[in-house]
Amino acid sequence: MARRLQKGRSDAIGLVLPGGPAVLEDPCCLDLISGVWTRLAEFNLDLVVLPTLPGQQEERIYRRLAEGRRVDGLILTRVRESDPRVEYLRSIQFPFVTLDAAAPGVGDVPYVHFDPVAAIRLLVERLVGLGHRDIVLLGNDDGYRFVQARTAAFETECARLGLKPKVRIGALSEAGGRQVLTELIGAGETPSAVIGVNDRMAIGAVRALADHGLEVGSDVSVVAFGDSRLADYVVPALTVVRAPLKEMAHAAVDILVGLRDGIGAKGRTDWPVELLVRGSDGPPRH
Repeated sequence: MARRLQKGRSDAIGLVLPGGPAVLEDPCCLDLISGVWTRLAEFNLDLVVLPTLPGQQEERIYRRLAEGRRVDGLILTRVRESDPRVEYLRSIQFPFVTLDAAAPGVGDVPYVHFDPVAAIRLLVERLVGLGHRDIVLLGNDDGYRFVQARTAAFETECARLGLKPKVRIGALSEAGGRQVLTELIGAGETPSAVIGVNDRMAIGAVRALADHGLEVGSDVSVVAFGDSRLADYVVPALTVVRAPLKEMAHAAVDILVGLRDGIGAKGRTDWPVELLVRGSDGPPRH
């Protein structure tokens, strides 16, 4: 500690996860933490992880970490459309990088995220190629940039292919996906295919279909963004688009360490995405 104080560094990086303690139930968040931690270990740096809820508590945490120099930099996840964290950290010139989406309207903020247009195109073209025309995206309206980017890409892709884009809103969780699809089935609006804006919502949709005696992949196809460890173990296993989350986390750390050391950095969006075809999709029943 004395050596750290002497050189004016904490030798730690902060990762603050919006969504409260429940966010630690998300397998993707755990994979993200693992990716950040393993890279920091190569630099002999520590990781400080704090789940937090939006509002005054979140603001206090950022001020404590940044102004108290408890960390040398911050990785921001789940960046919002109007995100006070971004402006605050810029105003005090504190090193940070966003992971998930580029900060809105701020061109000089380093970021790491994959191209949502390329990802949604793989999913929609897969479903359309199987014969689907009635496709619903399970989305969310909490203002997260990554959700907005995926939703906009879905609407654009549907328009390109002559489809009517259908988006239904729910929580970014298994319960959220289950509730949305249950409501669609109850209203007699069961689609032939569903895309989860994350794999947790898609897994919830799989459960809702089972609740109503519908067969996934035959009665209704279900696909998703994201490939957490659960996606391969749900029955049937989910067809997903996967981005290299571990490598993206490593890149975020590299950018942040460079910023800490006074080295400029640019954002990266050229991460490859791949379609993993499993058992949750198939031709629609006519």
